[in-house]
Amino acid sequence: MNETEVPSVAGATALSQWQRVACTFTAPSKTFEDIKRGKRSWWLPFVITIVAGYILFAAITFKVGWGQVADNVLRSDAKTEEKLANAPAGARETALKYTQYSIEGGFAAAPLLVLAFVALGSLGLWGTINFVFGGKATYGSVFAVWFFADLPRIIKSLLGAVAIFAGGAPESFNLQNFAPTSVGAFLSQQETAKAL
Repeated sequence: MNETEVPSVAGATALSQWQRVACTFTAPSKTFEDIKRGKRSWWLPFVITIVAGYILFAAITFKVGWGQVADNVLRSDAKTEEKLANAPAGARETALKYTQYSIEGGFAAAPLLVLAFVALGSLGLWGTINFVFGGKATYGSVFAVWFFADLPRIIKSLLGAVAIFAGGAPESFNLQNFAPTSVGAFLSQQETAKAL
């Protein structure tokens, strides 16, 4: 059966985009059943994800600064720090600028990068579902499911922005863990054993 020909479940009504977003957090099965019934629109979770990402981008830009982020990234890796200490005089500044521009550019290009990543990931999942497991999923359904299933990640971006605006020290900002939700986030990366 083609996905558009799936009969609607008795009493099931189609959800609006906003209802599907809300159900992703409260009753995920409703969202995914709606997608299964042929409602494959994915634009709203994409927009919400990008807006949450740009809120974090703004927090980092205004409160931490991309130069500080790059410096923190380089200092957090002991091997890189050692290499730069033994390198010629301008090597640290060059590495710092390259790191800064690549991280900032990655954040700025997030919409395109997210779309490309989800498109390729969905293609891999679609092939696995249909050809390895003998399923009957459509690419559009897998694409939509990916966006809705990934929606809870916005909580991390928003928590990170709140933590930054709440007054976190720029020198201790960790791009790997920008939403401190455990005690480990408050320990010094340079002075604490990795296992801790």
